Amino acid sequence: MGRTYSWISKVLLNVDVNDFTCGFKLIKRGPALKIASKMLIDRWAYDSELLKIATIHNYKIKEIGVRWKNNPNSQVKLYKDIALSLFDIMRILIFSFSNKY
Repeated sequence: MGRTYSWISKVLLNVDVNDFTCGFKLIKRGPALKIASKMLIDRWAYDSELLKIATIHNYKIKEIGVRWKNNPNSQVKLYKDIALSLFDIMRILIFSFSNKY
Protein backbone atom coordinates (compact mmCIF):
# COMPACT_ATOMS: atom_id res chain seq x y z
CA MET A 1 0.00 0.00 0.00
CA GLY A 2 2.84 2.41 0.88
CA ARG A 3 4.62 1.76 -2.41
CA THR A 4 1.47 2.45 -4.39
CA TYR A 5 0.84 5.68 -2.49
CA SER A 6 4.46 6.76 -3.06
CA TRP A 7 4.19 6.00 -6.78
CA ILE A 8 0.94 7.99 -7.09
CA SER A 9 2.48 10.92 -5.18
CA LYS A 10 5.65 10.79 -7.25
CA VAL A 11 3.80 10.80 -10.57
CA LEU A 12 1.00 13.25 -9.79
CA LEU A 13 3.04 15.72 -7.74
CA ASN A 14 6.16 15.49 -9.93
CA VAL A 15 8.47 14.99 -6.95
CA ASP A 16 11.54 12.79 -7.41
CA VAL A 17 11.30 10.80 -4.17
CA ASN A 18 10.76 7.06 -3.80
CA ASP A 19 9.36 6.80 -0.27
CA PHE A 20 6.83 9.46 0.68
CA THR A 21 5.42 7.59 3.65
CA CYS A 22 8.47 7.22 5.86
CA GLY A 23 7.78 9.57 8.75
CA PHE A 24 11.46 10.37 9.25
CA LYS A 25 12.44 13.69 7.69
CA LEU A 26 15.55 15.75 8.48
CA ILE A 27 15.34 19.37 7.37
CA LYS A 28 17.55 22.36 8.07
CA ARG A 29 15.93 25.00 10.26
CA GLY A 30 15.48 27.72 7.61
CA PRO A 31 13.82 25.55 4.99
CA ALA A 32 11.81 23.72 7.68
CA LEU A 33 10.31 26.99 8.92
CA LYS A 34 9.49 28.14 5.40
CA ILE A 35 7.93 24.80 4.42
CA ALA A 36 5.96 24.47 7.68
CA SER A 37 4.54 27.98 7.32
CA LYS A 38 3.02 27.00 3.97
CA MET A 39 1.63 23.57 4.86
CA LEU A 40 -2.16 23.16 4.77
CA ILE A 41 -2.60 19.37 5.08
CA ASP A 42 -2.86 17.85 8.56
CA ARG A 43 -3.55 14.21 7.72
CA TRP A 44 -1.61 11.31 6.20
CA ALA A 45 -0.62 13.25 3.07
CA TYR A 46 1.45 15.78 5.02
CA ASP A 47 4.63 14.02 3.81
CA SER A 48 3.60 14.50 0.19
CA GLU A 49 2.77 18.15 0.79
CA LEU A 50 6.06 18.78 2.59
CA LEU A 51 8.03 17.24 -0.27
CA LYS A 52 6.01 19.10 -2.93
CA ILE A 53 6.64 22.45 -1.20
CA ALA A 54 10.35 21.62 -0.89
CA THR A 55 10.45 20.84 -4.62
CA ILE A 56 8.62 24.06 -5.56
CA HIS A 57 11.20 26.06 -3.58
CA ASN A 58 14.10 24.10 -5.14
CA TYR A 59 15.34 22.62 -1.86
CA LYS A 60 17.68 19.69 -2.36
CA ILE A 61 16.07 16.40 -1.36
CA LYS A 62 18.25 13.41 -0.63
CA GLU A 63 17.01 9.99 0.41
CA ILE A 64 19.17 7.92 2.71
CA GLY A 65 18.50 4.60 4.34
CA VAL A 66 17.37 4.51 7.96
CA ARG A 67 16.45 1.64 10.21
CA TRP A 68 12.72 2.01 10.78
CA LYS A 69 10.24 0.02 12.83
CA ASN A 70 6.55 0.58 12.30
CA ASN A 71 4.44 1.26 15.35
CA PRO A 72 2.29 -1.86 15.93
CA ASN A 73 -0.38 0.38 17.48
CA SER A 74 -0.82 2.43 14.31
CA GLN A 75 -4.46 3.32 13.73
CA VAL A 76 -4.74 3.15 9.94
CA LYS A 77 -8.31 2.74 8.72
CA LEU A 78 -7.59 1.25 5.32
CA TYR A 79 -10.39 2.46 3.04
CA LYS A 80 -11.07 5.75 4.82
CA ASP A 81 -7.37 6.72 4.99
CA ILE A 82 -6.74 5.73 1.35
CA ALA A 83 -9.66 7.88 0.19
CA LEU A 84 -8.61 10.84 2.35
CA SER A 85 -4.99 10.57 1.21
CA LEU A 86 -5.96 10.56 -2.47
CA PHE A 87 -8.26 13.52 -1.83
CA ASP A 88 -5.38 15.34 -0.13
CA ILE A 89 -3.03 14.65 -3.05
CA MET A 90 -5.60 16.34 -5.30
CA ARG A 91 -5.73 19.26 -2.85
CA ILE A 92 -1.91 19.52 -2.98
CA LEU A 93 -2.09 19.67 -6.78
CA ILE A 94 -4.73 22.40 -6.66
CA PHE A 95 -2.76 24.37 -4.03
CA SER A 96 0.42 24.12 -6.09
CA PHE A 97 -1.28 25.25 -9.30
CA SER A 98 -2.94 28.16 -7.49
CA ASN A 99 0.41 29.33 -6.02
CA LYS A 100 -0.57 28.75 -2.37
CA TYR A 101 2.91 27.34 -1.79
